[in-house]
Amino acid sequence: MANRLSLVLNTLVGPKQSVFVKDRKIQDALILAHEMIEDFKGPRHASMALKVDIKKAYNSVSWDFLLKILKGYGFSAREEISVTHAAAQTQPTMNLVFFADDLLIAYKASVPNAKALVGLFKNFEELSGLQISQQKSTVIFSRAVRRKQTLLRVLKCSEEQFPIKYLGLPLSPYGLKKANCQCLIDKVSGKINCWCTKMLSVAGKVELIRSTINPIFLYWCSIYTVPVFVINQLQKMCRNFIWGSTDHSKKLHLMSWDMITRDKAEGGLRLRKLVNIQSASKVVLTWDFLTSKDRLWVSWFRNKYTSQSNYWNVIPKITHSVIWKAMLEIRDPMLQHVNFCIGNGLMFNMQDPRCDGLTFSQRFGHRVLRSLNTPKTATLSRLLRNGTWDSN
Repeated sequence: MANRLSLVLNTLVGPKQSVFVKDRKIQDALILAHEMIEDFKGPRHASMALKVDIKKAYNSVSWDFLLKILKGYGFSAREEISVTHAAAQTQPTMNLVFFADDLLIAYKASVPNAKALVGLFKNFEELSGLQISQQKSTVIFSRAVRRKQTLLRVLKCSEEQFPIKYLGLPLSPYGLKKANCQCLIDKVSGKINCWCTKMLSVAGKVELIRSTINPIFLYWCSIYTVPVFVINQLQKMCRNFIWGSTDHSKKLHLMSWDMITRDKAEGGLRLRKLVNIQSASKVVLTWDFLTSKDRLWVSWFRNKYTSQSNYWNVIPKITHSVIWKAMLEIRDPMLQHVNFCIGNGLMFNMQDPRCDGLTFSQRFGHRVLRSLNTPKTATLSRLLRNGTWDSN
């Protein structure tokens, strides 16, 4: 059943659901959540975000509701029984039946909107059997909201301040500060302290760092830029763990960290530097933005940041989000390793630096551009004819 569902799950699950579906990433939801709260730091927009906690789904879900959903998607009676039976028994093979319980809803802060949302939750509970936990749900207000107490009474939940924890990361429109990363340091420290009680070889310790610590860090830096101070502290913890050093017992490090992170052919242990992992994650994020077509966060970014230009020539602004700024910072390094095909020239203008890192005027000279009587904002299609440069 799981194998058959996986073939059509992409068409059944909407683009707002970013996990449990092939080629979708949980980072997509984090990026969208960050962009939703980006305006919260400004004094103009009166907005609020409700972090909704749903009580244990499997204990309260209405199976009649689930069957109606499956029937609406065109499942046969036999398939409906198979799905619900597998979900009820929580069989390991039925890993595609799930319920989302991490909801973040951002909307304009007003009493009518709050009342409408409460009514929507009541209807949802009556239909599905799933219940909203008001004690665990919280609301975050932007700086411009004035009637906070009235809204809290309507929503019947408590107020929370940024950063908030969402999908395991601290979510804030201001990006990551050193203090926000303490939970990352504590998590890595807890892992290492647990491993220190075991008799492990240097190779075993390196493999634990590669398979456990690096993925934890990668999840954090996949959307945020982790401060250098935090990166250095994490690498110090890893170094001490490899050689057995503690705060009370210093031991000799038989190999420098630079040598450890080199390839085995060069005498190293092939352990990647965290700063390189962070840089690579920003390249992957940017590449997804440039090449993906059906991901929701990509459409959001293109409409918000590149509707009047493209990624390679957009001018950074102070109002841009920290995620977009980080993506723009790696343009120059990426240009050194990316080749472009001009094609019909409609995607390139005269100021586009993608032709070996130079604009058209830099490559051929400003006099050529003036002699062609072509404005700087024109596309290269004006200089092409039948796929070749127009010599006339």
